[in-house]
Amino acid sequence: MTQMNQAEKRPEETAAITLLRLTMPDFPKGRLVSSESPDFIVIVSRKESVGIEITRIDPSSERNLPAEGRQGTKQSLNLNTILSTISRKDEKKALYQKKKLSRLWLVIVSGYDLISPDKRIPPNLDRLKIFSSTFHRIILLDFAKKKHHILFDESNKLWLSD
Repeated sequence: MTQMNQAEKRPEETAAITLLRLTMPDFPKGRLVSSESPDFIVIVSRKESVGIEITRIDPSSERNLPAEGRQGTKQSLNLNTILSTISRKDEKKALYQKKKLSRLWLVIVSGYDLISPDKRIPPNLDRLKIFSSTFHRIILLDFAKKKHHILFDESNKLWLSD
């Protein structure tokens, strides 16, 4: 599978950030600036900014979901796939830190072209209570259903199912 170049990724990232702003009542108010690592920065004030990294789950890993992740014709997103997606983005920590951001969010996009809209959030996410990441908030954005799920919020120090 070939990597998407930046010109191909930007429209999808823009569509994702637009949907997130529409569906998330506590989306930070401020000026949205296109960036790279993270993909967007919301400038809330002179002292506060929120970096937002947009990513998709690796399509090759999604094709290899284990049988236990399948329920009839509907499939759950695989927890290991989600964790490996987070880990892959955590590796860019040094790039994010250069921006001197107040907070950093990761938005994992599902529900368009590579992931069936029938996929469900793993039911075992709410069992994982201890988690460490570069990101202050991790969000699964379901593009097909036009809704988001906060998977992790550092202020709560636990995973959330909805």
